[in-house]
Amino acid sequence: MSAIDLAALVVIIVAFAAFVVLWSTVGRLRRTAAELEATADELRRRAEPLLADLEGTAADARAEVARVEQLLDAAEAITTGVESAQRFGYVAFRAPVLRFVAFVRGAGRALRRMVPGRRRHRPAPTPAGMATVGRSGRRAA
Repeated sequence: MSAIDLAALVVIIVAFAAFVVLWSTVGRLRRTAAELEATADELRRRAEPLLADLEGTAADARAEVARVEQLLDAAEAITTGVESAQRFGYVAFRAPVLRFVAFVRGAGRALRRMVPGRRRHRPAPTPAGMATVGRSGRRAA
């Protein structure tokens, strides 16, 4: 056997070994691809009902958000109405209530003056420049 024959034999053995390695690798890749496809089908089969349910939940949430927005608008309108009514009530009833309170206080004073024996002691006004004597008997400056 010559050197060329030996080199050709080595090349053939190395090529056959590479072919076997590649063949087994391709087989493993095909099995892995089949498993991946089966896993993807399983995932799709499980996810479709969940996605449909999620879409229904999202639609319900949109409807609830619209309802809450309507409630907030209604609450804002009620608040505005109550504030307007409060301002109107304050302006409309302030003067009559103050007049009524003044009348009641005046009537109370008049009744106190009319009832004998219930007079308060009020010091008489003193002319300017004169000293006053307090209850203790001392002169006030």
